[in-house]
Amino acid sequence: MTVGGTESGAGNLISGNSQGIRGGDQSTIQGNRIGTDASGTYAVGHVIGVLYQDGESDNLIGGRRRQPGT
Repeated sequence: MTVGGTESGAGNLISGNSQGIRGGDQSTIQGNRIGTDASGTYAVGHVIGVLYQDGESDNLIGGRRRQPGT
């Protein structure tokens, strides 16, 4: 599963839900705004932002920028 990405426009706005993203094995989550407004300035929270459970492996969750490893 891939949510977002590193290319311009690949990210998603994921906020204001009871559960934002439910992970799984071998998933990539990068370049998204999770729990903010569209500008990334104000909090718009979730009950759960990103959920991974025991045993799920080989996942990559990117940083604040759209570049891997940042």
